[in-house]
Amino acid sequence: MNYDAAKQLVEASSHIVRTDTCVCRDARDCRDYPIDLGCLFLGKGAIKMSLHGRVHPVTKEEALAHLDRAHRLGLVNNTIWSSVELSALGVDPAHSVELCSCCPCCCLAFKTKHASHAFLDGIAGFGVSQVVSRDDCTRCTNCMPACPFDAIKVDLREGPMIDELRCKGCGRCVAVCRPDALKIVPFEPTGNSTPVPGTMYLEEFLEKVR
Repeated sequence: MNYDAAKQLVEASSHIVRTDTCVCRDARDCRDYPIDLGCLFLGKGAIKMSLHGRVHPVTKEEALAHLDRAHRLGLVNNTIWSSVELSALGVDPAHSVELCSCCPCCCLAFKTKHASHAFLDGIAGFGVSQVVSRDDCTRCTNCMPACPFDAIKVDLREGPMIDELRCKGCGRCVAVCRPDALKIVPFEPTGNSTPVPGTMYLEEFLEKVR
């Protein structure tokens, strides 16, 4: 989920709690990203969640500051809607969504750099990266290692090229692109008005957290 969509989800939430650690980074003793930047649980379904004192209610302003910190660090907003996982945590999955700030080194859902198209098809993106101006690109190639999906290549002559079948619109490439040659755009409905995954899921998530 891109940054703007994550903000929209937080702003719509009737109740927000935050864990004080990231389970994935803590388990792997992450040295690259802060362990104290945990997950957000959005919606009234998370009111009774306790996790033995490791989860705390926060205001929307605090949750937005949490998102902003994650965005500046280059973390990826990953939305989890597994009813089994949420129920195990004491959360009502019908009225809550888990919003994580995932790093590419420890969080399993983003160990995807060499994953097959078949595996990536199981991850729904909320947008796609596009090249704003190839002339502005300095060919620094910072975007290539930043992409957790191996969806971008930089040709020294042609500039950046996006594999839209691998790109999930997470925005890490945009965050490291100094000349602003890239941007994330939302998926548009197809000609036959079939809903695209990101748009479809976002509307569902907004209903769950209100």
